[in-house]
Amino acid sequence: MTEQTQTQRKVKVDLHMHGPIGFQEFWLKDQGYGGKNLLRLIADSCLDKGVGITAITSDEDEIPRGSIHDRFNYLINKFALTLPKGYEFSRFGKNIGIVARNDEQLFILNAQNVRTNDEGKQVGYNVIGTNKIPNHRDLVETIKLVNDKNSDEEGYLIGGPEHAFCDAHHGIGDKEKLAKLLPLMSFVEGHDAQIIWNVSEKIPVFGKYRRGINDLAQEFAQNYKKPWIAVSNAHRIKDAGIAYVEFDFDKLDMTNPAKFSKSLKTVVESNEFTNHCGYQSKAGWLDWVSSYAWGTKLGLDKKSEREMMQNKTWN
Repeated sequence: MTEQTQTQRKVKVDLHMHGPIGFQEFWLKDQGYGGKNLLRLIADSCLDKGVGITAITSDEDEIPRGSIHDRFNYLINKFALTLPKGYEFSRFGKNIGIVARNDEQLFILNAQNVRTNDEGKQVGYNVIGTNKIPNHRDLVETIKLVNDKNSDEEGYLIGGPEHAFCDAHHGIGDKEKLAKLLPLMSFVEGHDAQIIWNVSEKIPVFGKYRRGINDLAQEFAQNYKKPWIAVSNAHRIKDAGIAYVEFDFDKLDMTNPAKFSKSLKTVVESNEFTNHCGYQSKAGWLDWVSSYAWGTKLGLDKKSEREMMQNKTWN
């Protein structure tokens, strides 16, 4: 696709997407991805929905470079060279990859759900532009570190709290604390497509993932005039892009990777986009959540990881 053509269109952007539950062979087989080219599957899932930019989000205590937990680089190292005819891969700096499918392009951004420590409580902080932020550091220290890493040489990072008021899944929860930290953040995650249940908070399990949590986050962001974004938080590849933001592609500076990341940060922080708030289907949610629950409870993911390390297929 030529640059001239791209500047004449809107671009759909999903800034929080995991792909499969995990890249361990157990998860890939369990979810039906075993032996398949994950990079192609992600590109097809996004491009078929018209999504032109997605952030592949790593989420683990330790993220060794090139390992299965380094989702961005593992995808590239493992699958870029074996893309089928009609697909091409190229890098655009260290933290952006581009998959071309015929005349379409998908920009894949490196991202991380940073596991921060807020007075003994784990709080998730989403960062787009790297997956090398240290985990388990103090929340405020982490947010300041993300801001300090912005530069015209290395690029710009975009950061904000994931599902801020979902206490069951590492949300900040504390409105007063969040309000104080907002000036240091690029956005609030206001619509998580995985928080799907239209029930009361009193309902066991499902009430912890009720749609009202999204409503709270959106209302909070609007009250403080902070941009909020819609994301898929997909844990199945086919769910990438079920929620997204949309803006004019020509707002992005394609001169070099640093200017690209800076212009994307400007779009987000200036609220120059439209949110599209789709939801995961109930059957889809139960599918991946139940797999995750029994797989982790039985330790099958860790067992698979150890086997991959022994077989030297971990990276």
